[in-house]
Amino acid sequence: MDDKIISHIVREMFLKAKSDCASSSKNGLSKYLGDLFDERKERVSKKTLSRVYEKYVEGKEGGMPIEQTVNIFCHYLGYENYVDFASKSNWVPEDDVEPPVKITPEEEGVIVSSPRGFNKLLMISLVCVVLALFFLGRYLNGKGTAHTSGGCMVWKEIAFEKVPCNISSENSIVSVVKLNEDRLRNFRKIEVNAVYPFFDEMGKSQVWYSKLGKRKVEFFSGPGIHPITGKTLKAVTPYIIEKYVPIHDISEKSLESLVK
Repeated sequence: MDDKIISHIVREMFLKAKSDCASSSKNGLSKYLGDLFDERKERVSKKTLSRVYEKYVEGKEGGMPIEQTVNIFCHYLGYENYVDFASKSNWVPEDDVEPPVKITPEEEGVIVSSPRGFNKLLMISLVCVVLALFFLGRYLNGKGTAHTSGGCMVWKEIAFEKVPCNISSENSIVSVVKLNEDRLRNFRKIEVNAVYPFFDEMGKSQVWYSKLGKRKVEFFSGPGIHPITGKTLKAVTPYIIEKYVPIHDISEKSLESLVK
């Protein structure tokens, strides 16, 4: 296996993990991926994930992961294995890209300009540079304004709320995190009852949970980590429903929908 391709696979895996969970630290991402692989019965220890992060993301010395581990990383990225990634992805190592061929003016048939023509070309080039710097400045200024006005989010009781990234979180028990539009729109803490649609038609879980102590359980509309405790959420199971969702906790509205 090519170590450069493995490096690219590892970087892509951690980038995808950053978008799937609220953490961006090495330990947080390694824990999230480790728990996810455990649920899939794909055994990769958190220690191994931390080591490949240090080697391929932080640039530290370390050994190459075994082929089975790399195949699990590729599976997470949507590929069958390392060979499938190498054949289907469009990524090419920089060292393998052929440098451009330099062609002299004589080979192109270009007539070398006179000093007067050169001055005219120089003026046009300066105008283009000034315009480019002007529009670049406007773009960066607008981007910075957007970032400070709402480029982050914070957890508010049952959902994430869009906030400026420069807001202080010192007096809050939750942290300001990078904006994730998908989690902002779809991730919620939900109230459930015995007739709640916990699974889709294929039997796949539609609800995730986290235990708070021995008796309290919180339910969420999507996977990831708990926005306050940082614990990885788990997919709900019939056992969890039977134990923590009482049958008598059915509202009249829920009964009406069940009859329909």
